[in-house]
Amino acid sequence: LRAVGAGFEQVVKLTYYLMDATQLPAVREVRERYVDTARPPASTAVEDGRLALDGLLLEIEAVAILP
Repeated sequence: LRAVGAGFEQVVKLTYYLMDATQLPAVREVRERYVDTARPPASTAVEDGRLALDGLLLEIEAVAILP
């Protein structure tokens, strides 16, 4: 986001891919440090048996709208 002059305020959608969905509360705790909790982006969480790289526990996809 910084590379294109944007920030988390431009993020409109987050998708979380987790190996273990029971970790979602920890993900939300960290997310709240970066997003406007009064107007959070839409989000989806998906528990997946395997992610893109071996050893990953979490992948995050973000969609932002740039001015």
